[in-house]
Amino acid sequence: MLEAAAERRDDSSSEEHTSKLIPRPPNEKFSLEKYSGWKRPKYLAFRRDIRRLITEAQIKSTSTGDFRRVDHKKLGLVYKAAYAIYPSLKRFEDNWFLDVAARRTLQNRRRGIRRSQKKLLAAANSGEESHDESEEDEAMD
Repeated sequence: MLEAAAERRDDSSSEEHTSKLIPRPPNEKFSLEKYSGWKRPKYLAFRRDIRRLITEAQIKSTSTGDFRRVDHKKLGLVYKAAYAIYPSLKRFEDNWFLDVAARRTLQNRRRGIRRSQKKLLAAANSGEESHDESEEDEAMD
């Protein structure tokens, strides 16, 4: 499936971008959208593609959130497909743009899982409390 993703191409030429590599910002508090230089629809398409490629490669977000523990072979397949779709990504020094995009995608996925687990626990606990209260009411009658 990752090979099928490589069939789509980025319409911007990579030749104009490879002359000067863009270094990574000094801290993690920056906007990928701003650094990409793409218009919003293209950036959102990139994010969708990264999420889809990570899902297709069956990369699981680690429970500790340590990006270094992610399977590098699978991540390499994601990067290869992403470069095939978006050749303009080669203008970023040391793959930092894709690293940050993949890391943030996995972090968001992990946060979503945690949120849904909390909601399930809260629903289960509130269901138990209302069930206990109804039993007490019946016992009083």
